[in-house]
Amino acid sequence: MKKEISIIVPCLNEEKNIKKLYLAVRKKFKNRSYEIIYVDDDSIDRSQKEIKILAKKYNNVKYIFRKNDRDLSRSFYSGLKISKSKYIILMDCDLQHDPQVLNKLLKTIKLNNYECVSGSRFMIDSVNNTKKFKYKFRLILSKILNSFINFMLNIKLTDPLTGIFIADRKAFIKKSKKLYLNGYKIFLDFYASYKEKKLHIEIPIKLNERIYGKS
Repeated sequence: MKKEISIIVPCLNEEKNIKKLYLAVRKKFKNRSYEIIYVDDDSIDRSQKEIKILAKKYNNVKYIFRKNDRDLSRSFYSGLKISKSKYIILMDCDLQHDPQVLNKLLKTIKLNNYECVSGSRFMIDSVNNTKKFKYKFRLILSKILNSFINFMLNIKLTDPLTGIFIADRKAFIKKSKKLYLNGYKIFLDFYASYKEKKLHIEIPIKLNERIYGKS
């Protein structure tokens, strides 16, 4: 049965987060017509075993195991190619993106007929639950880099480096030939391909602190 949404989750050495992410999405995401596609970039821990266990138990779990190419953008694109849904979502595996935001992403894109809706860590209503110094420091660096990117590309986004967004699958595939597909910021790559910026909007998100594993 064709799903409405494909949630693509690139991962690397996330053995303790694989199942937790799936169960959190299952609990908080109201839409049941979805699949989760884990794209593992040659983890050296038990990540792939955990993914296989989930896929055996749940029929809405798919996976791709990539070799010798650790790159988030290309991981996401690999997941995109095996998806058959109307919408695609990128989210991290570390549970820093609260799965509750998936409901708002989907509602926003459907009601307003956007091609893409991205989650922002830096809007007025965004919530930051990170307390450790290293995460706060990274957010400060991200803000600085965001300002630089906005200036260089002449855009006005609060979070061009976001790691969570929803997009119309056909629109993404249509623009895929223009994408750089290198590095860790696939959203910015996609957004930069737009001629009509009105087809996109940002929404505030809640950012949690990573508990298991390393970024």
